[in-house]
Amino acid sequence: RMLDATSGVSVMGYCGNIDEAKDLLGKKKIHGIVRINRDFEKDIMTGRSAHILLISDMNSLLYYRTLLTAGSNVVQELNDQINEKYGFNGSVDFGDEKVTPQQHVINISVNPIKPYSESLYNPASGFATFIMPGVEVIVIQQALLLALGMMAGTALERNKNHHIFPNSRHYHNVYKIILGRTLCYFTLTLIAIFWTTVVVPKVFNFPQLGSLFDLMMFSIPYLLACIFLSMTLSCIIKEREEPLLLYVFISAPLLFLSGITWPWSSIPTFFKAIAMFFPSTFGIQGFIQIGSCGATLSDVQYYYFFEWGLAIFYFITTAFVYKRQVYITAHIYE
Repeated sequence: RMLDATSGVSVMGYCGNIDEAKDLLGKKKIHGIVRINRDFEKDIMTGRSAHILLISDMNSLLYYRTLLTAGSNVVQELNDQINEKYGFNGSVDFGDEKVTPQQHVINISVNPIKPYSESLYNPASGFATFIMPGVEVIVIQQALLLALGMMAGTALERNKNHHIFPNSRHYHNVYKIILGRTLCYFTLTLIAIFWTTVVVPKVFNFPQLGSLFDLMMFSIPYLLACIFLSMTLSCIIKEREEPLLLYVFISAPLLFLSGITWPWSSIPTFFKAIAMFFPSTFGIQGFIQIGSCGATLSDVQYYYFFEWGLAIFYFITTAFVYKRQVYITAHIYE
């Protein structure tokens, strides 16, 4: 009855012997067998360990895991009830776990207070709660890389001389081009970052402990770094399909290198050096610490100033490659 009450297991019936149960298992009418010995109650009442046999369908590990988890939970609960009712006179073992009356006495003596734990920043203890905020942040960077790369590839295909900028006096001032495009991209991505870091967590009930002001302030250098990186890399694109081949496959590695799925301290130095050239690496850490953990801007100032450093660095590289493109275009027309 206790197994049937769990969420993962449903008792389909009872058999008189183990052969009948194995026959049902072979016919795929059931996916597991739980055998309770004839002397189960007698062993408990006399202070001996009672045994439960578990047989599972191994065609799918999901069946085994579900049955093992449900059985372990039921056995643990049954042990607690027996110990409370009979004063540690009996015990039940399941799989490799065995609890004896002596062990219970020691545990009660050493730990008179039952421990209780609660996840502060992941109350649901779910995969999505800690991984989705990082995915949302990296999507902004990858979207800019793809969009600006495809736009550059389209411009090269449409321009008769196969260059990004047309030969016009409006395109001779590089810094005006950078400023105009940056304002356009920044406005659009600011709306996107607000949606991913504020609206989406509310919809899916993700933890939101940080202030909106800190999130938006941290967004400024992150978005600028992503924009200037995308503008720099757009100048190496020759065809509009190339960004799909160059940038899409690096999304998963960048997520792992950010340190949210694997400890940053355990990542090799070589890969750390590569990861630090991408705004998403420390951007993910900053957004998660502010949004999910309630950190302030001063708490993540290292990430904050690092993003500003990347923004300045990629602004310089953007100005360099844009000047080169303008020079090449003007030289061809001359």
